Amino acid sequence: MVNFHTHSNFCDGKEEPRLYVESAIEKGFIALGFSSHAPTPFELDWTLSNEKLPFYFEEIKKLKKEYSGKIEIYLGLEFDFFKKAQYQSIYFNYKEMLDYNLASVHFLSDRKNEKFYIIDGNIDSYINALNEVFKGDVKSFVKEYYNLIKEMILTYKPDIIAHIDLIKKNNKDAVFFKETEEWYRETILETLDIVSKSSSILEVNTGGIARGSISDFYPSEWLFKECYRRNIPVIINSDAHDPGKIDALFTEAKKSLKRAGFSTQKILLKGKWIELEI
Repeated sequence: MVNFHTHSNFCDGKEEPRLYVESAIEKGFIALGFSSHAPTPFELDWTLSNEKLPFYFEEIKKLKKEYSGKIEIYLGLEFDFFKKAQYQSIYFNYKEMLDYNLASVHFLSDRKNEKFYIIDGNIDSYINALNEVFKGDVKSFVKEYYNLIKEMILTYKPDIIAHIDLIKKNNKDAVFFKETEEWYRETILETLDIVSKSSSILEVNTGGIARGSISDFYPSEWLFKECYRRNIPVIINSDAHDPGKIDALFTEAKKSLKRAGFSTQKILLKGKWIELEI
């Protein structure tokens, strides 16, 4: 087993990195990637600060040496995508210092890119973005999210695309939109077309179910066959914030991927991206 989406107490995870390594070894992992939330252009309590970044790098590199021969450890960051070019510099400044990277969209902004609304936190922020920026137009709201995802893929060219349909997290019981609606299907399938033309790996994220936020994977299980048809490489990640949950629902994710036709996932091992049997 492997996991390349791991959050320790350097950002919003519960414990120090060492405890995740020990848990991974105990569970029989062959590789573990750390992916703290990278600094953002504004202060947040769940991301790394610029001041903490060198200490994070130092700690993961130290663990990599200490546990050499027992498990492969990789240094990564999860970068948020923002439309403003000056905000994107965070990604380009740090990506070469890492073993790998993830990219994601957690925020939508107003038309001037000055006010930001988190879309996977408190539902109030989600509703405020929908009403204040998009005047209650759910289609425009959702399509803007996927436009950002597409722009992120083309601009960052990330190793891993994290929780591609995070916009659904606050859509419990389909209160805002239904994934069966034609406009939604077209929007996300167009996004998968962009993924298929990139060199990025699509994450199958089990963390939303494990934390009780949603009842499906990211992306939704119905999309697995669409990914397979498009030859999109996948990786199963837990988005772990707790050492005990670094393999949460991996068995279920593997079964679902196999039903869709997948036989391998793409992982980082011995410093190279390879296909490993699920």
